[in-house]
Amino acid sequence: MFGTSMSYGNYQEEKKDTLYLNDQSIESPIVYNARDSIYIDASKNQVHLFGNAQVEYEGINMKAGYILIDMDKNEITASYLYDKDSNHIELPEFTDGSDKMVASKLRINTNTKKVYIEEAKIAQSEAFIYMEVGKRHTNEEIHFIKGRFTTCDMEEPHFHFQLSRAIMIPDKKIVTGPMNLFIGGVPTPFGLPFSVIPQQKNRKHGFLFPNIVPMSDYGFGLQDLGYYTPINEKIQTSNYITLYNRGSWGVKNVTNYLVNYKYNGNFDFSYQDLNMGFPTNLHKNNLALKWIHNTDVKASPFWKFNSNINFTSNNNSKANLYQQTNSNYFTNQYNSDINISRNFPGKPYSMGMKLSFKQNTKTKMMTLNSPSFTFNVNRFFPFKKIIKDPKKEWKQVVSRIGIIYRMDFGNQTTFRDSLLAKAQWNNIQNSFINGANQSISIQTTAGIFHNKFKLTPSADYKSTLNFQQTLKEFVPLTPTKDTLLISQIQKTGVSHILSFTMNLSTQIYSYYRFVGKNKPLLRHILSPTIGFNYTPQINSVVSYSDTLNNIIRYSPFEKSLYNNYTTNSNGLITFSFNNTFELKKKSEKDSTGFRKFKIIEQFLINGNYNILKDSMKLSDISLSLRSTPTKALSFVSSASISPYFWNEKGNAIAKYAFNQNGTIGRFTQVNFATTYTLASKESLKKIENNKQNPSNNWNSDYQYFSLHPEQIVDFNIPWKMNLTHNYSIDLIQNTKHSYKRIHTLMLNGDLSFTKRWKISGTTNFDIKTFKIINTRLELTRDMHCWGLSFMWVPTGLNRYFQFRIFATGSMLSGLQQTFSKPPLFF
Repeated sequence: MFGTSMSYGNYQEEKKDTLYLNDQSIESPIVYNARDSIYIDASKNQVHLFGNAQVEYEGINMKAGYILIDMDKNEITASYLYDKDSNHIELPEFTDGSDKMVASKLRINTNTKKVYIEEAKIAQSEAFIYMEVGKRHTNEEIHFIKGRFTTCDMEEPHFHFQLSRAIMIPDKKIVTGPMNLFIGGVPTPFGLPFSVIPQQKNRKHGFLFPNIVPMSDYGFGLQDLGYYTPINEKIQTSNYITLYNRGSWGVKNVTNYLVNYKYNGNFDFSYQDLNMGFPTNLHKNNLALKWIHNTDVKASPFWKFNSNINFTSNNNSKANLYQQTNSNYFTNQYNSDINISRNFPGKPYSMGMKLSFKQNTKTKMMTLNSPSFTFNVNRFFPFKKIIKDPKKEWKQVVSRIGIIYRMDFGNQTTFRDSLLAKAQWNNIQNSFINGANQSISIQTTAGIFHNKFKLTPSADYKSTLNFQQTLKEFVPLTPTKDTLLISQIQKTGVSHILSFTMNLSTQIYSYYRFVGKNKPLLRHILSPTIGFNYTPQINSVVSYSDTLNNIIRYSPFEKSLYNNYTTNSNGLITFSFNNTFELKKKSEKDSTGFRKFKIIEQFLINGNYNILKDSMKLSDISLSLRSTPTKALSFVSSASISPYFWNEKGNAIAKYAFNQNGTIGRFTQVNFATTYTLASKESLKKIENNKQNPSNNWNSDYQYFSLHPEQIVDFNIPWKMNLTHNYSIDLIQNTKHSYKRIHTLMLNGDLSFTKRWKISGTTNFDIKTFKIINTRLELTRDMHCWGLSFMWVPTGLNRYFQFRIFATGSMLSGLQQTFSKPPLFF
């Protein structure tokens, strides 16, 4: 009936046998091997494989602790073995192409290719299907009962859908009967009478389950009931509808696109019809557009196209159907930009064009730049290659001469949002201002007095071309009263700004030795900078006469696109003094034997004196201080001092306060901010490292986080708490001693009290009014394959809480439920 051929070659622990059949019961050869033993029962036409048994037959691979090949029944049966503790080991594994299943028992018919399955686990992409008893048919469909479906890869899944019976069609779908959601092995009241679960490798269309909003200003609603459509491998789109029982509704389209190594982006377009219902019966509508497009750096070294559009037609961040999840609720500014740029690799120049639109929800003003063009020449050194051997100082100065050039063309308008709402296009068009601007800067550096001082001379020239000018004139309002009329006229004009600057800087080190056991040494680093800036008045100015026949001079370009306010020459003597204090003392804990820390990291004093000004030549004196006496405590302060005396109305007059009352002047602005960070020593070291490198990119938050590194979010820090005290005063203009005071206390922190749980919160307390301004608390739980989050804002204008439970797998990304701002009786 059959024969075997066994080949060993070099000695191996596992023997590999090949079985050839002489009859037609099994058409293809069966390749098998086993670790422990192979027993052939010729009387029953059976082969028994023990220990890590493997069988390959017509592309099907089976592995198990024990495998029985029965020639008479044309069956291959696989099952597990027991270890010394009677645990199941070496469970049967069945692999057919990309499909794989693990079961406690498998039996395959070699003729019909049907497979009987007991207690199986099948992994397909992100999904895991468990079945108690199943049967795989010749068309590869699996019919099973008492199944479980989940995306959790744990042996005992954290959640699953219990399936009474189901049919799995590989790479297509799973059709089930009644199903019930289990969480942690506990049944929930959530379920469906039947379901169709897609299993396609390629995405297919389907419905998206909505979020239920039990209560809002628009009533009860269904939010984002959608339908998903993958157009092709590069583009996919989803359409949504939102409905509320008070008549509000909205539609939205979200489209994502991706072309590998070229570009990617997403497009979000929505329309909302807002009805507040009885008793206000207010009705509004809003058209919103978001478009983000990014060009891959690998697409082209020359051209780059990016867009970031965020537009809303009603210019109101609060009028939105997504009240509880509106991330722009406190936003006062909407910015939209479209940029295209051209680089020239190996060259110092580049060019770009930009279309931008800005909306301010507080001032109700809109600004459109349509378009602006820029040509840049980065700093280059034209004499560096000419001077071959710059050993002499003057040659080094010449070789360091750097030149920067920039040219701009702009077309801009600023108008009220009511013009856009009423479609008054002519008024918007007539308000455009335009012009061109070019600037060049030349700078070099020189070391003098054996490089103890650094001299930095520079020259800057700016030329502007504007097509609009400002006209001011007094016109009679009544026979006894005149008024100043300011108008914008269409008139072309050119203005020039030329300035020369010379700065001299150095560093002075002072050391102070203190007595004591550790012999501390204080080092004071003073970095003074003295400079002179001369800006001659080379432009023509215009003037008008007021009611007292006083001649008022002004620049006709003060409200032009490239404005210019200068009417007089300026000669500024600038001064700046930066101080750093560092303490060094003996320490046995440090490997160097000494410990260094900065008492005052920065104490800066700066200002200027205009020698060409008629009066009040000295500017306000600016002060700034930053100190970190310990790793946990930081102090930041800034102030501005006016050196002049003031009259009874509080206005500064051309007399120094020191000569009048013996004081240095009066503070016009003062700010104190003290932060204490409570954290472990290891966390404080990480915060200190964040302080040294708050960002690899010079973004808009760099300056803030450089002063407040303790507020950088670092998930490597398990817990921290920040207590910040802010006190600021600002002088109210035209008053003698009236100040606007802000006195607040802010507490924020986060805590990961387990690997899965994290709580964070922020609260602001107004000490002046003794009230909490706003508070935000958030609790999150990562449960491996699903998550839970709770956010609560108990104070402020946007009070709400949100509870959300969701699956973390991308396959079940639509499986989520959000509860926000429930009825008042909750």
